Amino acid sequence: MSAVPGLSTMNSCFLVGHIEQMPVSDRPGPFQRATMKIRCTRPYAEADGSFVEDLFSVSLWRGIADDTCSTCKAGDPVAVKGRLIMQDGQPIIVAEHVSLPAGF
Repeated sequence: MSAVPGLSTMNSCFLVGHIEQMPVSDRPGPFQRATMKIRCTRPYAEADGSFVEDLFSVSLWRGIADDTCSTCKAGDPVAVKGRLIMQDGQPIIVAEHVSLPAGF
């Protein structure tokens, strides 16, 4: 439910970058969960002309966790569509779709 009556909200985020750290499964079994790190370069240069990279943690669940763990490796380009949640006061990206873009 929206905090403002009549205003719908959208909670989606998109990341495109490279896998910095392979997914690590921390909950095996039917409700498997894994976390991977993605390094993304900001799309603009700083005042000195350098580009800054950010490192994001992405939470993967069930089939997405299994598929990503079995098909990806560190350094692979990756595109993630997900949503943001707050956990222990920290924003977490929960992946809803992970793909390896061709020609990236």
